[in-house]
Amino acid sequence: MESSIKDQDKEQDISNIVSEDKKTHPSLISFKHINIRQSIFLLLLKLVTLEVITATIIIVFHVVMFAIKDYQGTGSPLVTFNVYIFVILSILKTLLTGYIILEWYDEYYELSGTDVGHKKGFFIKRHEQVKLEHLTSVKMEQGFFGRIFNFGTIRVHDWFQNKDYFLYQIHNPVKYERVLLHLMPTADHSRKIIRDHVTEEEDE
Repeated sequence: MESSIKDQDKEQDISNIVSEDKKTHPSLISFKHINIRQSIFLLLLKLVTLEVITATIIIVFHVVMFAIKDYQGTGSPLVTFNVYIFVILSILKTLLTGYIILEWYDEYYELSGTDVGHKKGFFIKRHEQVKLEHLTSVKMEQGFFGRIFNFGTIRVHDWFQNKDYFLYQIHNPVKYERVLLHLMPTADHSRKIIRDHVTEEEDE
């Protein structure tokens, strides 16, 4: 009974998130439960990388085909299957694009008033969960590009399992770091930010 009352109090805390934080940080939204995904910048980076790799393969393929055509003539079997190979590459590229998007969409972190969870996978579902009461520290890490595109990693330590858990390259890590610290007021807090090739460490 006492445990359920504490859980309800925590959920109420999240839904209100404290008036001081709202005044100081108006971007901090109220919620009882939220899904946090990796930064869409990483998704776009993977898609652009796939486009570059695909374009490179197609260019190399056409260069080889033209070289074979000039050397053996238009009757070469490799030249005859040029269109089929191009179609196969296009299908593979489309499938990989879909896989990358689904992988990003189906992997997310869950934050509530009682625990932090990590879900991923659309064929094989995996779910990892840790209770907030078992967490003793919160550390936010943000690199140079993370500051530019507003993404970073939050690391929390579970004393019960003696293990670190990561909210890897999530969007707007400062906001979720603030939420976690509000839910865990006694937790140790540290921050590592890389700015202009200089690493700054801040402990609270």
